[in-house]
Amino acid sequence: MIDECDPSSYLLGLPTTSYLDVKNRDPYFSRAFESLEPLIREPARREQIASAISKAARRIFGESLSPSSTVFDFGVKVERLERLLERDGLSRNEWLRLFDRHFQLLMSRPERIAANIDVLTDFFESQGIQRERLITCALRNPAIFTQRPATLIHNLTSVVERFAGEGLDLPSYLQAVVTSPLLISQSPTTVIGNVEVVVSRFAADGLTLPAYLRAACRQPGLMSSQPKTVISHIEEVVEHFRPHGLTFSKYLTAGLKRPQIWIHRTQTLTQNIEEVAKSFETDALTMSDYLHAVLRQPVLFTQRPDRVIANFTGVVERFQEAGLTRADYLKSALSLPALFSSKPSTIIRHVETMADMVSEDILDLPAPKNGPDTPVARVLAICRESASLFVLSDESIELRARLARTGRAPRSAALLKWPRHAVQAALDALEKEEGPDGVPPNPSFRS
Repeated sequence: MIDECDPSSYLLGLPTTSYLDVKNRDPYFSRAFESLEPLIREPARREQIASAISKAARRIFGESLSPSSTVFDFGVKVERLERLLERDGLSRNEWLRLFDRHFQLLMSRPERIAANIDVLTDFFESQGIQRERLITCALRNPAIFTQRPATLIHNLTSVVERFAGEGLDLPSYLQAVVTSPLLISQSPTTVIGNVEVVVSRFAADGLTLPAYLRAACRQPGLMSSQPKTVISHIEEVVEHFRPHGLTFSKYLTAGLKRPQIWIHRTQTLTQNIEEVAKSFETDALTMSDYLHAVLRQPVLFTQRPDRVIANFTGVVERFQEAGLTRADYLKSALSLPALFSSKPSTIIRHVETMADMVSEDILDLPAPKNGPDTPVARVLAICRESASLFVLSDESIELRARLARTGRAPRSAALLKWPRHAVQAALDALEKEEGPDGVPPNPSFRS
């Protein structure tokens, strides 16, 4: 029997009941339940969906619909739908999961569903987004299959029309939509309000509508989230770290670089920062110092503390015999916070590749003032002076090695500091035998 006090016995406002209780007095339910059996094996879930379908059928047709109507021929509908959308390669299990999440698919004509997708495909492809991505979007928001395409297209174009003067264009917004499919079926009034309310709250702190829209296109959840949620997340983080120098202006600037931080749980963000700072207390790192570094490398707000700590200690432990100390590397990381977020294997590989250049005698670096004198120690000494050398890409280092092997480039540390585009230009000139001695002049390139 129905337990009217049990909220779990309701789906879409309709109570879940035993099949035996209703098969003789609710013909819609009975017919739906039987037709669903090959599609939804789990009886309790089948009862829930049959209840929802029964309610929908009665709302649409009243009592005039015959239980023997083809409306309830779900197995036939599934087969037709699979044939109509065969080119999209959806498996039977994928369709079954969709029906389980969005029973309206079972109440719609397969031809209408296919036509809906075809219309939307034309619209999205006109803006450079292929059908495959639209289908992926619909799998995450099945309402896309059943809602009128004209309504969905209106939802999208209305948002773009409102913000066109602020720099939002249709291709950019559609890219955001396929990342966050909920946006396609949300009312444009809701989406517009979500954006405008947040910007209005922080306008006095320097947040502008064009800047927020650019951030929201990279993190579309900002457009679909309730503004009070986004606002409270920002306010809570700023208030938490205000004693350490955090202001709305600084946090908003960081968020424009890494919009994810505005929708993360406040407790998660604050713990991420505090646990890392605490681990460096014995190194005399203050919360203010680390927070300043995080604001310059906002990904650190969302990285797990153990990962950040491991990134740091992994490099120090690998090179401690070459003279690298925690204090040295911490100083470098504070000047270049990307070192906190970089994998130790990456930094180690960069240093050892440059050390190989020293061993090959195509790079001549001065010996360290203190500690061991090895190729690695020489590279570490120059990296401590210029922390950006730690994060030179593998390709960039290889270009410098290629140039050094020509014998027509200085062998000093300047080779490592020379801008990559200039290194590439020098190699191109050598290949064409242009420029003085094959190397274009550059005042920053010193032997």
